Amino acid sequence: MKTVAFLVGAVLATTPCFVAEVHGQSNGPLNKMDRPEWRIGDTWTYQVKSVETGKTSTLKRTVVREENDTYVVRSGSKEDFHNKQSLNLREARDLSGKILWSYVPDLPLFDWPLKVGKLWRTRFTSTDPQGERMTVDVTVEVKALEEVDLLFSKKTAAFKLVEQRYNMRGAQVGEYVWWVSPEMKNIVRWIESRILLNKTTEGWLIDYKTVKD
Repeated sequence: MKTVAFLVGAVLATTPCFVAEVHGQSNGPLNKMDRPEWRIGDTWTYQVKSVETGKTSTLKRTVVREENDTYVVRSGSKEDFHNKQSLNLREARDLSGKILWSYVPDLPLFDWPLKVGKLWRTRFTSTDPQGERMTVDVTVEVKALEEVDLLFSKKTAAFKLVEQRYNMRGAQVGEYVWWVSPEMKNIVRWIESRILLNKTTEGWLIDYKTVKD
């Protein structure tokens, strides 16, 4: 299952370190993260690495338009459709409009506001291009507030989310770790382990451009 395209290799020197207190842009303690507002043109560029092959690639994600209550994000060779109220993923389509993946309810990446200790559980069903469905139980917990060293000589405060997924037989199918930055308005690092497929990828934000007011 793909998530936010977004999505463990050798642990690099950029591994985030926990700090006792992290400050936001206002220089006050950062206690929670409210849902950010994305704008058309906002762009996040990531370096993605496969632990099995060592192969790296670059993934650019750009908000290209809004459709009613949905952000449409160009993500490499496809478009992701995110609920504007939650930023959770509804479906992914190729550039011709064919649905690649759909999620009912939306893929539960976030539950705003984020704050350390918060936990949520849900169940969703994904449908692949062949129409095959998989129902998964999900638990997500905000584990910590950490300082992350990004790959472009910058540090940012980020909430660490750990997501566990189990199929209806009780077998774990995936573990996903996300670091979400209020400053960057999105995920800045992730480790995605798809256990049944024996595949693990790791991603880091390497560039961020936002549209100003």
